[in-house]
Amino acid sequence: NDNCPNDANKLIAGVCGCGTADTNVDGDAWFDCEEDCINDPLKANPGICGCGTADTDSDTDGVPDCNDQCANDPNKFEPLSCGCGNLETDTDSDGYPDCIDLCPNHAAKHNPGACGCDVVDVDTDGDGTSDCVDNCSLDPNKTEPGICLCGTADDDTDGDGYVDCVDACPNDANKWFGSGVCGCGVSDGDSDG
Repeated sequence: NDNCPNDANKLIAGVCGCGTADTNVDGDAWFDCEEDCINDPLKANPGICGCGTADTDSDTDGVPDCNDQCANDPNKFEPLSCGCGNLETDTDSDGYPDCIDLCPNHAAKHNPGACGCDVVDVDTDGDGTSDCVDNCSLDPNKTEPGICLCGTADDDTDGDGYVDCVDACPNDANKWFGSGVCGCGVSDGDSDG
């Protein structure tokens, strides 16, 4: 009796049915008609990693190695900031893991800046120099007191080499120590001899 009258190669339906050969190209436990990976002897179906790639999970973290960038680290499946094998610990909870946080115990800073980890880099006068290193933290024009101290510019209006705050005649290049007999701006010389 021929149970497959329209199939010259079969008398009975077999596993794959009439019209389909019961072949097993990869020699595994499944006939080709039963599997999607006919050239992979280790898999019948693609699974997560596809035919030809095992769905192995070396670190047993639930992510197969084909999708796990840290296949030997059970705590990670991608390197993130600290890399495979390193935890992303953030001791101060500032959003920067300790491996890249230069101030891992201070939530207000992740970089020491000019003032170090323990001091916030505040610039009260807005001059671009942090108060911790600005000796005139309330004077936006100075970072050091200079001769005239903070709050007063060390200008030399008349160019005589003496800053205005110590120059008795800041607009008279010929007088600086005192106003002389005739005052600032007037020569003390005797023009008629």
